[in-house]
Amino acid sequence: MGIFDLGADASSIEEALADLDISGLSVSVDGGEVTISGEAASERVREKALAMVGEMDGVEEVIDDMSVTEDDEDDDEEGGGDDEGGRTHTVVYGDTLWGLSEKYYKDGSRYMEIFNANKALWKNYKNDPNVIHVGWELHIP
Repeated sequence: MGIFDLGADASSIEEALADLDISGLSVSVDGGEVTISGEAASERVREKALAMVGEMDGVEEVIDDMSVTEDDEDDDEEGGGDDEGGRTHTVVYGDTLWGLSEKYYKDGSRYMEIFNANKALWKNYKNDPNVIHVGWELHIP
């Protein structure tokens, strides 16, 4: 049984997230809706937790109620990295994966690298890379 086969009960989700640096982790489950709260050590840890839970069986929606200890958002705006390399990008009106790939890699045809790094976001959209929503936080590897 893999980590993403645990199902959507609070204790299994907390166990799956135990190795991540999140203090005061709290998980509540209401049907297919999972709310995660606590204080993540970095934006990357927060994103990783959300992606992990979003991929679990039975999870239809993940509600992020976490805060981040380390404020690395300013670095990301200037093309800085996060603790595992890469950066984050908040989707704004008009963004496309091709356009983001051109911006960050100078090669639009590499858009699937961004898609694959954030695949959990597309779980409810039939994994269609043409779907992109304002406000999504994308990890740019």
